[in-house]
Amino acid sequence: AAVAAMLIVCVSLVALTNDLVEWLASLVGIDGLTLEALLGYACAPLAFAMGVPREDCLQVGSLIGIKIVTNEFVAYQKLGDMLKANTLGDRAELVATYALCGFSNFGSMGIMTGAITAMAPQQKSAVSRDVFMALIAGTLACFSTGCVASVLYIDDGDSADVHLFGHGSGDPSLMSVLRTPSC
Repeated sequence: AAVAAMLIVCVSLVALTNDLVEWLASLVGIDGLTLEALLGYACAPLAFAMGVPREDCLQVGSLIGIKIVTNEFVAYQKLGDMLKANTLGDRAELVATYALCGFSNFGSMGIMTGAITAMAPQQKSAVSRDVFMALIAGTLACFSTGCVASVLYIDDGDSADVHLFGHGSGDPSLMSVLRTPSC
């Protein structure tokens, strides 16, 4: 019950912050600026480094930021909304699907800190010191999975098919994976 309550509070605080940023931005004449947009700008270079096409980087960057600030469930829900609206390309969809998969977020960081310090209260300072590095390591692990998916993705020009390992001809041979995609 405590975990569910913490998640509700976390998501509510993000929604509040999102509305506050939008309101403050509107006071200075900037319309449409939200926390999600700021996270998108901050994380867009990470999305680009993972192989997301330039036109989709802000959206995938926003998903990455939402995942880190709230959790992967909220980010996947936003990804689903983007997919329903057909606003993401195939490669961006694939990379986002893999990059968002994981528990590297601030909520999980709090849960981990609480659980470990309950088991070993004498290690509270060490856990508090190292938990942020664990968040970074977990986030990088998720991003590396997204990078691998991006490298293995081969665009056959048919937007209806997204596949790894070849051109959908049923040939997942090593040579088709290692082939250099044509530009």
